[in-house]
Amino acid sequence: MFNSSDFDEESENSKQENVLKIVLIGASGVGKTSIVERFAKNIFNEQQRKTIGSTFLSKVCVVDEKPYYLNVWDTAGEERFHSLVKLYYRDTNIAILCFDLTKETSFRELDHWYQELQTSAPRNVILLICGNKKDLEEQREIEDIEIEEWVSKRNCIYLETSAKDGTNVNSLFENACQLFSEKFGKKDDFYTEENLPIRKKTIIIGSKKQEKSQKKKKNIESKKCCN
Repeated sequence: MFNSSDFDEESENSKQENVLKIVLIGASGVGKTSIVERFAKNIFNEQQRKTIGSTFLSKVCVVDEKPYYLNVWDTAGEERFHSLVKLYYRDTNIAILCFDLTKETSFRELDHWYQELQTSAPRNVILLICGNKKDLEEQREIEDIEIEEWVSKRNCIYLETSAKDGTNVNSLFENACQLFSEKFGKKDDFYTEENLPIRKKTIIIGSKKQEKSQKKKKNIESKKCCN
């Protein structure tokens, strides 16, 4: 169930607890902007321009009677914007990796985008794979078995959508929120030390891990002293 309620309807504390950041990534021209606009505004623009950098839209998604305030970022797929797009991965709760069912090259590029997420996004980011332009079945270039193998290997959820006629667009975001709710319960559970990207991992002062490390260091120094 989806509502277009304004963020001002509930208290600030309640909103902050349930605000989720969703980033759509993938090759240029796969329909990321159209998916976001169909979801947030229920519109489709035949003459959609390429995204420059990124665009941002918000909407409320209600899952199991709990509202999630979704900040949805639509990112540019062109190579010249890749370094900029990486900046949006760091605090992402949900990533939707998109490709065009009518362009095999966009499917082949999934490996590149997936690898970027592995190194730059939180380790337990919720990931969904989206094959867009389902309405153009006669122009389809990717076999079902290829998609199934790719998705199964990476243990991801996969949906086929059509931003043009709206097929599965709402379901895409509803599934994303449902998966987040089942895995983390609340947003605070997402931001743990173990969930930080490998390259962004920090030491939390006073953590048990740090205390063990300090004890181990002292024991080594003590042995060296005695020898």
